[in-house]
Amino acid sequence: ALPVARLYRPTIVYQHNGSFCGPASVVNVLRSVGEPAEQETLLEGTGFATVQGRLVGGLSLEQLGELARLKLGGQVRVLSPADAEAFRALLRRTNEPGGRAILNFHRGPLFGQGGGHHSPVAGYLEEEDLALVLDVNPNFKPWLVRSARLFEAMDTVDVGEKKKRGLILIER
Repeated sequence: ALPVARLYRPTIVYQHNGSFCGPASVVNVLRSVGEPAEQETLLEGTGFATVQGRLVGGLSLEQLGELARLKLGGQVRVLSPADAEAFRALLRRTNEPGGRAILNFHRGPLFGQGGGHHSPVAGYLEEEDLALVLDVNPNFKPWLVRSARLFEAMDTVDVGEKKKRGLILIER
């Protein structure tokens, strides 16, 4: 029922392979702002390449931030909030008409297994302290989670990059 969350609903796409969670997330954000987008053509002209349709190693948070800048315009920032309260402040912005966010989190703290993943946040229910994660993995689909648990999953280190995970905040 949240105004921004409704903008995602009619055209949600799920990643077409395990390496495409980042691009699928950008496609969903683009569609939520009324821009046409498809996973199959999103990387054209960006410098990001696939091998047999897969992104070897996926995309880091910084790489996904660059892809978002190229495709979305507006202000795109890669952030790693210091604590759960700073994270909640960013979640609130996902309810603003021009605000969008894509998280980079580790599935382990949430589900007891899995690795790094990107998905958009489609809204934040502040009174209940629940974030709506528009999971682009078709086996999970959208789910609600307390912000502290989501922060814990995001406040991890990407071992490949040796950097802390975070989120991409897009403001148009």
